[in-house]
Amino acid sequence: LYRHVHGKVEHFDAFLKASGLQANQSLSRAVRTLETSLTALPGVYLADRYGDRVARSEQYDDLMGQFTITLGSGEQLHLEPKLLGDEFAVVDETDFRVLNKFRQDELKVLIKKDPGAVLVGLCKARDGKIGVGGLKDALVGKHLESSAWSGWWSRARTAVRRSALLSIEGKPAVVSYHPNTRSLEDEMAAAAAQSRVPLDHLAVLQQYASEVAFRKLTIEVDFVQPILDKLAIQADSFRDRRPSEAIEAALSLDAAAAMGMPSAGPEHPSAGELLDAEDDPVEALWKLEEPALWEMAIKAIAAREDAASSLARLLPAAPVGQMDDIAECLRKAGHADMVDEVANAALISPAANALLLVWLWQGPAKKVQAAQDKRALLSRLFTMMDEVARDEHISKVQRRSIVQQARSAMIAKKCATFRKAVTQMNVDMAGAIKRSVERNEGLTLASREDLLEVLRTEFYALFAKAKIEPWLDENSIWTTEKAMVRYRTDLKELFDVTMPANARDIGAAADRGDLSENSEWKFAMEEKQRFEARAKHMQNELLQTRIIDPDRIPLDVVGIGSKVTLRPDDGGDPFELSFLGPWDADLQRSIYNYKAPFSQAHMGKKLGEKVQLTVDGMEKGYTIEQIGSAFNTETGGGPPTE
Repeated sequence: LYRHVHGKVEHFDAFLKASGLQANQSLSRAVRTLETSLTALPGVYLADRYGDRVARSEQYDDLMGQFTITLGSGEQLHLEPKLLGDEFAVVDETDFRVLNKFRQDELKVLIKKDPGAVLVGLCKARDGKIGVGGLKDALVGKHLESSAWSGWWSRARTAVRRSALLSIEGKPAVVSYHPNTRSLEDEMAAAAAQSRVPLDHLAVLQQYASEVAFRKLTIEVDFVQPILDKLAIQADSFRDRRPSEAIEAALSLDAAAAMGMPSAGPEHPSAGELLDAEDDPVEALWKLEEPALWEMAIKAIAAREDAASSLARLLPAAPVGQMDDIAECLRKAGHADMVDEVANAALISPAANALLLVWLWQGPAKKVQAAQDKRALLSRLFTMMDEVARDEHISKVQRRSIVQQARSAMIAKKCATFRKAVTQMNVDMAGAIKRSVERNEGLTLASREDLLEVLRTEFYALFAKAKIEPWLDENSIWTTEKAMVRYRTDLKELFDVTMPANARDIGAAADRGDLSENSEWKFAMEEKQRFEARAKHMQNELLQTRIIDPDRIPLDVVGIGSKVTLRPDDGGDPFELSFLGPWDADLQRSIYNYKAPFSQAHMGKKLGEKVQLTVDGMEKGYTIEQIGSAFNTETGGGPPTE
């Protein structure tokens, strides 16, 4: 058979004899000798089967019965056919080992202009595949500067997506070479076969459509039709047993149509029909997580008779990227006022409208009144991040997502919106924001430093001013953690109970007729202004809050958190006073607000020092007999009267 196929090749008889195929040589070694000898023509490259040597075949000397090959180092070897087959194998000229040793100028050009060809060469040199770690080791320091690696690898991944010879998968990534050219449909066949539920099918269709556009191909109906038919069957069969997945399937078909794919074969209900069957269509859509489905869902809701009210309810729960579309649908329906109403609700209840706040902060496509005052939005964002982080009713994954989106919005475009808000602040508000940045657990170290640097640029004095005693710091409110939680609870009740009740009162009063003569409406509106002012005041105070650390209470001087024993100079019984925050004050237990003038008279005093207090209208002298911590024991009785 070898003579029949290769008999006319020069030196064939010598190669056949040297191989031992007609003698006692093992078949595998004889065939290896013949295959290598017949293909090792002058100019052909060879690679060491067991080492890293690369060579170029120069000639075969029939008289000596030897091949002459030149190694990459320049050294020449003379090997008889059997030994050549034992040690070397013929390789393609595009093999990376060949490029690296014999064609370095060409390799430099390929690295710069054709990363895909470099990947093919490396895969050929590594049994068809190479991991990103091996790839980096082969190039960085030898052919690429370390600083250039990231950009090169990005271009290389793009080249893989465009190549029919290469594929990439896994984490860390592994690049594979496919010499028999796989189609996109071949590459995605496994993913299509493994998909089961509607969102899996949609993910396959989305990736396929993306690759088709990227590679400038056309959609193969034979590939997508079975997937579309599965979705149609699920939209119909799930409608009673798993209605949420039926809606996902129907919306996925709408998304596929928007991507230019054909219609599904089996009959199936539309997304609109499935939503009509729901008791609360809006609530059914709140669970959607895939953005492409939200786009289709918005269109389905916009086609309903109750579109305006449904879209208004949908807006706070939508992904940030879809909120502009919902707002635009409301505007086109003549309900721009609803957009403002929903946005204003986000300012009143930040945690309940977390993503809506992010949207307002980023800047809606069209003007929304609540998005104009970035200073107010910033304080609400910090409030929201704090409340979301403590809300046990929100899943850990959802909490992380909300906080991450808020953080990314704050530092987006080199903190551009944050910078704008800071330039509009006075020093007191900037100080409050500085404290919020410093203690907010949702910020990473890098993002915190970026935001503080913006504040430092605009308000350097906040960072450079001399140290003052805590009880003299007008920009801080020291308190116990329990008192802060109570204060937050009061604020939440104001937002969630009092203000909504007031809004209902306003609506009820407005229904009674002429507002100019309506005293109930005027009173309710005055209450609204009072509640809003109170809420703003409480939010600003919470921004200034600092928690008293029980382990850092001074014991040598009276300060915040101190418990003091005073002995009257006229010989009366000693009594105890404690100094905590304004929300901790309890006169029945002799706990005083450290900010009060009465308390300030004690601050900074040492053991044995005198204080003058007015009791029963008379000024009396007292001596500080003992200084301890208000956190250690229950406080005792106070002075006889005040």
